[in-house]
Amino acid sequence: MPAVSLDQPDHPDMGEKMDQLSPFHWLIVLVPLGVAFGFPIAKILQRLGISRWWTILAFFPLLNVLGLWALSAVRSPKVDVGVN
Repeated sequence: MPAVSLDQPDHPDMGEKMDQLSPFHWLIVLVPLGVAFGFPIAKILQRLGISRWWTILAFFPLLNVLGLWALSAVRSPKVDVGVN
């Protein structure tokens, strides 16, 4: 019985493609995650009277924390309307 080599794949192309994901695979994962997290964040920001473009910050590490700090520091236009 021949020795099995773990370093060499059985098929010449197999070793190159099995450890990578194609852009299509990334889209399958990232689009649903973007909708699942982005939609509620955008709705919350809209209710606060803040531009929904701030949702983009939620998808970048550290920028999302800075965005939360900025959100906590600003006064909401819709909340301030009823205050005299």
